[in-house]
Amino acid sequence: MRHSNEDIRKARETNLTDYLQRHGYALEPHDSHGHLHLAEHKSLVVYPQTNSWYWYSHGQGGDVLEFLQKYEGKSFQDSVAALLGGSGRPAAGPPAPHPAKSETVPMDARGEPFVLPETSGSLVRTYAYLIQGRRIAPEIVKLFAASQRIMEDTKHNCLFVGYDGKTGKPSYAAARGTMTGSRFKRDLPGSRKEHGFRFIGASDRLYAFESPIDLLSFLTLHKDKVWQRHSYVSLGGLSGAACDNVLANHPNIRHVVLCLDNDEAGRDAAARLSENLAGRGYKVTGLLPEGGAKDWNDQLKETTSFSEPPVSPARKQEAL
Repeated sequence: MRHSNEDIRKARETNLTDYLQRHGYALEPHDSHGHLHLAEHKSLVVYPQTNSWYWYSHGQGGDVLEFLQKYEGKSFQDSVAALLGGSGRPAAGPPAPHPAKSETVPMDARGEPFVLPETSGSLVRTYAYLIQGRRIAPEIVKLFAASQRIMEDTKHNCLFVGYDGKTGKPSYAAARGTMTGSRFKRDLPGSRKEHGFRFIGASDRLYAFESPIDLLSFLTLHKDKVWQRHSYVSLGGLSGAACDNVLANHPNIRHVVLCLDNDEAGRDAAARLSENLAGRGYKVTGLLPEGGAKDWNDQLKETTSFSEPPVSPARKQEAL
């Protein structure tokens, strides 16, 4: 039986946490941010705020529909039917946030509302742009896509999405053109810079970058399991607002590593931010791209493979 697009949409809106609980999966707290994991597989983490999951030991993740396919081994059609209760009805439980629809969230400092654009329902252009064009490791892209921090709008721009940690709603997005040669890039109107693109780990260390591409490039250069212990944030430029927001909401973080561009503006901003953070009692260190590269993506693209570049023992210890 083939299901309509409306049936598929309803199936994807099923609350993943509710589905797991109703079907006997034991869930345990994963960290202090409200994330959960399966008791039987602690590396399979559930993100209730974005209604998604990621199985770190297997490099797989996605929405509730993909959970039934990849974890339970059901076919696509059987997965849709199971989530609709076998009779075309949505499964029980409140619908999860559906970012494919425009949604108004808190306004920015100028009073302009943030509206997440309608998404295309596909990440084909975005995957090509990030993996082939920018050389970001596929597993890194998939991880952020699974938690809906990487999306693609109907104009096929890549969106790097940030969330309000208190409401769980999207409140920031940086758009990048995915067509070859495109120079389009901007923060969407109403974006709250302090909620910039990020990944939060459990350690006391935060790495700060000028852009999402630099952040993802750095993770690709160090794409072993150890990176997930730490936290990472894109400043969306040279403002310290996003860094300050992470520090305010995660008091366990006491060490900030500034990974800004290797140019005059980046060095000046690093000096300014370092002085500010050190004055507030934080340990502050810095890392620069190697080989004379201007930024982390330049360094990544200069490598011949996705393997981690050589790092001296002293710098490697500080890097991760």
